[in-house]
Amino acid sequence: MSNRKVWTTRDGDKIRVKDMSDRHLVHTILFLERYAKRAYEAYEADFLFCYNTFGHDPDSMAAYYLDAEMDRYVGSDWQSFLPEIYHDMWEEADRRDLIDWTTNRPKPLKPEMLKI
Repeated sequence: MSNRKVWTTRDGDKIRVKDMSDRHLVHTILFLERYAKRAYEAYEADFLFCYNTFGHDPDSMAAYYLDAEMDRYVGSDWQSFLPEIYHDMWEEADRRDLIDWTTNRPKPLKPEMLKI
């Protein structure tokens, strides 16, 4: 079993992606998307702050490294901040028919799946 296919819960328990309940799987996918979006927004804010603060002197080392980081920033979006296991979870959700391909989002959970 690949480590990439094992999710660690907030309690520290390890669970294989294929053994996650539908509810847990969908909620984890949505959690990882929210987390990646927040991480990207924080990265964007930090990058723009540094670029506006230190990137104006073309001879400085800061400008040199900020230019290199600019290449990464321009070619990225929030999805580049998703962990590798996200893709395994997405494949598993698709295998279970939990993905709505018209919206490219997880399907709404059935009421019985919402019970804790």
